[in-house]
Amino acid sequence: MDFLSLNTLSIIKNTLKDINNKNILKNISLKDKKIFHLFKKGNTKGIFQFESSGIQDFLIKLSPNNFEDLIALNALYRPGPIQFIDKYIFLKKNKEKIKYKIPIMKKYLKDTYGITIYQEQVMLLSRLISSFTKKESDLLRIAMGKKNIYLLNTMKKKFIIGGIKNNYKKKILLNI
Repeated sequence: MDFLSLNTLSIIKNTLKDINNKNILKNISLKDKKIFHLFKKGNTKGIFQFESSGIQDFLIKLSPNNFEDLIALNALYRPGPIQFIDKYIFLKKNKEKIKYKIPIMKKYLKDTYGITIYQEQVMLLSRLISSFTKKESDLLRIAMGKKNIYLLNTMKKKFIIGGIKNNYKKKILLNI
């Protein structure tokens, strides 16, 4: 969870008050090319979570042209998943190189170019591939979030066993 300083909250409150008085928010499109031009150029100073020089560099490389790219980059620009940003950018520009280890994955990972980015994707795929219950998939999410090695190893074994029961090859399951 992100906590803003009181000063920043006051600025946001006053800005929203001014914007609401002019009904500007109702007229902003999430597909506005001018907005994406700013992001493509890395001109994001003052835009919450997109103002650091590091994320600006990735914005320039990514050249986002849809809202989903911004959401994905925001999710990837974290200590663990940051290692996948270059792969995400590469696959966005080279969609023909995307490889889905298991066909069912395409339906749920096509919008993220074959990369599992969101917790919801992990939970859903664990249920589809290895027949996890909702409770088990949530336990996997918790283990990943807390980096609980013991629990991760336990869930990995369960994932492999469940996947094998569903006729997936162990070698493929080990690489998911």
